[in-house]
Amino acid sequence: MTAKPQLLGRTPRAKGEPTALDALLVVDFTRIVAGPACTQTLADFSAEVIKIENPEGGDDTRHYEHAEIGGESAAFLSLNRNKRGIAIDFSKPEGREVVRELIAKADVVVENFLAGARGSIRSRRPRAASCH
Repeated sequence: MTAKPQLLGRTPRAKGEPTALDALLVVDFTRIVAGPACTQTLADFSAEVIKIENPEGGDDTRHYEHAEIGGESAAFLSLNRNKRGIAIDFSKPEGREVVRELIAKADVVVENFLAGARGSIRSRRPRAASCH
């Protein structure tokens, strides 16, 4: 039989005390699996994550196999827990303006666009942490 590990004494955080990433705003342009997994971790540690999706079907993982839970796959639900989401049409000026406003307020921008699209995000918020 293995001995139980000795755990250090720890006082639980009092209700209402800040958590690891409180007040951190993350704008999430990711899709498929790797990007959403990254931002899922940030959301799990209390960052405010806003997931941006296209209005024509959203993230591809919504439609993965076994999409019987309200039309969304278990993969999508798992990878996007603790996030808020919005569908934005980048082809319309109004949509691009909303994106610019979000990026201007963001502490972190995470995307997995093709290489040519990255510069425009970086120029909007050069001091934000940008992950791609």
